[in-house]
Formats: sequence, structure tokens, C-alpha cells
Amino acid sequence: MEDLIKWIIENKELVLFASISIAIGIALCINISIPIKFHFGKTEINKIINNNGNTGKGQGEKNHHSKKQKKTEKKNTGNNQAIKLLNTRLYAVGIKGRVYTKEFRKLIIHNFGIEISLINNSNVLQNVNIKWCICSNGAEIENRTCHKRINANQRVDKEFYVEKRVFKQLRSGQYDSKLLINNRIVKKECFTIMDK
Repeated sequence: MEDLIKWIIENKELVLFASISIAIGIALCINISIPIKFHFGKTEINKIINNNGNTGKGQGEKNHHSKKQKKTEKKNTGNNQAIKLLNTRLYAVGIKGRVYTKEFRKLIIHNFGIEISLINNSNVLQNVNIKWCICSNGAEIENRTCHKRINANQRVDKEFYVEKRVFKQLRSGQYDSKLLINNRIVKKECFTIMDK
């Protein structure tokens, strides 16, 4: 042991160079391994979140290496907790342009619609089915649907409208506007159509 200490003292520069080289090597290993850990760690976290909070050795870790599960991890069908409805506004289009209202008068407007703002609060791509329905006395009269792919932490604006010919066929009275995201009602509001 004493011989080793004497050799280290005599060869300070060589030992210093070796220790610096080892420190650089360790730093490089850490710099490479941390992003890999975060990448794979992120997919594990998302898998747990998308399984509605089931943690541990439940659905998230079952059949981890099967091809079928790997495909479903890449194709996320959306999560209503991850997709948040920010805003909806009913509007009418007439002689004076677009007006935001819940009363539609057939004499001064020629169609109406809804503006929708959604945000993806998750850190993965979400596939979202959006449906807007017009109902009278609980019966669906008209609907519009679309499928959107919303990137992570992205806001999306969408607009649906009722065509002129459909609007002319609607009778005066009270109607319901229902907005569904992934087959779940997220907003319901009433509006009125008047002949005068």
C-alpha cells in the first residue's frame, strides 16, 4: 500500500490526467443515459396515466412485449381528462355578418353554427372525435362530426355550422345544442329559432 502511495505522489501529473479522463467518461455516460431514461420513463408514465390511474403491475405492465399492445400505445384514442374544452360560442350569420347569440331570427340570418376551442393537456398526441348535435324534445335533428389529431399541449379551434337549406327547414321553437368529445357530452346549451 505504501508503494502505491509513493507512486501516486511521484506521478501526480499522470494520476491527475487519468482522474480527469475518468471524470469526463462518467459525465459522457450520464449525458447519454439521462435522455434515454427520460424518453423511456415518459412512455411508462403515459401508459400509467392512460390506463385511468391504474398503477403497479396492472394493465400498464401486462403483456409488455406483445405487438398488439405496442400498436395501441402508439395510437392513443384520446383521454377526456387530457382533452379540455376551453370555450364554445353559438353564432348567427346574416346581413351584418357574424353575431354571437342564442336567438336565431329567420328573417335576418341565413345560417348559424358553433365555434369550439379545445386543448390537449397531455404530453402525447391525442385522437379526438368531436360531434355537435342539434336536438328538439330529446330527438336528434341534425349533427356534425369530425376527427382531429391534437398534438401535445396544443390548442385547436373547430367550427361547425348548419347549412342554409337545413336552417330553413327548422321550425321556430326551443332547441338544444350538445357537444360530445369522444362520445361524452361536455357541453349542452339551449337556443331559440324565431320566424320573425
